Amino acid sequence: MNEAAPNESTLAPPLPRFAQIEPSSTCNLACRMCTVNHRPDAGPMLSMEDFVHLLDQLPGLEQLHLQGLGEPMRNPRFFDMVSLAASRGIRVTANTNLTLLTPERAERCVTSGLHTLSVSVDAAERAPYEDIRRKASFDKVVRNLHRLAQARRRHRSALQVRLVMVLMRHNLDQLLPLGKV
Repeated sequence: MNEAAPNESTLAPPLPRFAQIEPSSTCNLACRMCTVNHRPDAGPMLSMEDFVHLLDQLPGLEQLHLQGLGEPMRNPRFFDMVSLAASRGIRVTANTNLTLLTPERAERCVTSGLHTLSVSVDAAERAPYEDIRRKASFDKVVRNLHRLAQARRRHRSALQVRLVMVLMRHNLDQLLPLGKV
């Protein structure tokens, strides 16, 4: 049997089809379970130039999740990043605390090419939510969810919106009520 000698291309591992990139390493909240505000290495926002460079290094990328420990919408180029990746045929998802959503950002959520937005809502009631998501307003997040839903309807958008929850001992009782929201 005559086997060809392996060449460099057959030995190189395949490039990833999924990547998670952190647009912002800082957050506007001080959540009970998160260490982001205690990071001594919180650097600058991811620049658009660096983002493009990262995407260029991953030509086979199929899915991109924009999130890390920071709040992605703090990056002023967040929606430009979403649009660029989506224009390359990449399915883009993100996590957010939704406290920074404005009417303009709600529009961008549904027009930028964003596929899925996961919203961190750790309780179905104001007191436990605000105890966990320190510096956040439960009423504002609920208002922003309605704003986002209205933008989805107006644009007949296929954007998937998911509520996500970090389960902890002191919010387990909020799991069933949250499912009814």
